[in-house]
Amino acid sequence: MSALSIRHILPGFSALPRDLTTSSMSGIVGTAYHIATEHSHAGHALSLVGMVPEGDGDLIGYGDIEIIPITPWRFAQLGPYDFRIFAPMASKLRLRRSVDIHHVYSNPFHLGLGTTTHEFLHYQTPVDNDSVQYQRSVQRASQVLCCSEFIRTQFLEHVDYPEEKTHVVYNGVDLNRFQAVDAAQKAQYREDFGLPADKVLIMFAGQITHEKGFLHLVHALRELNDDRLHLVTAGSSLLWNSAGNNHEISEYEREVRELLKDMPHTWLGNVPFHKMASLYGAVDVFTLPSTWQEPFGIVIVEAMAMGLPVVATQVGGIPEIILDGETGYLVPPADSKALADAFRKLADDPDLRQRMGAAGKVRSEQFSWARAADAVAQIYSETLGEPIST
Repeated sequence: MSALSIRHILPGFSALPRDLTTSSMSGIVGTAYHIATEHSHAGHALSLVGMVPEGDGDLIGYGDIEIIPITPWRFAQLGPYDFRIFAPMASKLRLRRSVDIHHVYSNPFHLGLGTTTHEFLHYQTPVDNDSVQYQRSVQRASQVLCCSEFIRTQFLEHVDYPEEKTHVVYNGVDLNRFQAVDAAQKAQYREDFGLPADKVLIMFAGQITHEKGFLHLVHALRELNDDRLHLVTAGSSLLWNSAGNNHEISEYEREVRELLKDMPHTWLGNVPFHKMASLYGAVDVFTLPSTWQEPFGIVIVEAMAMGLPVVATQVGGIPEIILDGETGYLVPPADSKALADAFRKLADDPDLRQRMGAAGKVRSEQFSWARAADAVAQIYSETLGEPIST
């Protein structure tokens, strides 16, 4: 069939990075970018609609994907009604040509913006809105995609929508970018990042918030008081500062950094996306101690693809990724003792780290972006009634 025109539409809570070679991107932006990239390689015409607080300047690193930047309208908020993203997006898309597909992320109120033949709603965030307006908006979607079985179950509990039109499409990892390294590469990466050569390095990557459970991680390491262990942190409370109007770190981040002062740790702050593979390659264990219902956890599959064992909490969609006791450990949320026990086991047994890391690498191959893009294309195909090239 002829090439499709597909427009990916992001919600208003994650901004597009100005430069993918120097910036990080959130999971929801990464999902849209990677699926769009895979489909553009198959010959389809792709565009990506998202917020850019700095204005309409050129964005770098998006390849053949057309970027449609949305600058928030600062004063488009009337009492409880917030149109700061919706209004400029509706205005800009109304003037755009019609496309075959709108692929809308997490916000059903963005269905119906602009002109298209088919609309797909793709959830990357929890679903907890039971309002009549929300229910009505969802009904516009031709199909609903969810990033995990956990999110699909949650969606069907909250929204009256045909179950047969809902699908699980797991997020992915770039298996060409994220690959296990040998001892010499690991040593070089440690030197590059200024990390100790002779410690067991435990890495956290993400936003420093209550929901990510970072404080429980700090308490676990303080409880262990094991001088073999060294914490590496990539992120900050400003990691996804989409509004661009807050340049002060949070009180929560101040608290955890104060606790870390007398502990062996390296605080790297926000690490650009293109350097993340090297950072994973430098460490020994990855951890995501979330206390909220994490929808998926892209950083987990990135770490697994690099051959790292993962210690994470048994929340949300995480248990759909990690095989407990095989590719890492699942522990209860907000349980610093359980975290400490898992870290102790991995610190005590290098062979265990190697076995779990190798099993995780095999497991990560189930979560490639190529597989995700193929699954999305199959859902498009079922709706359009004809095969879609991938």
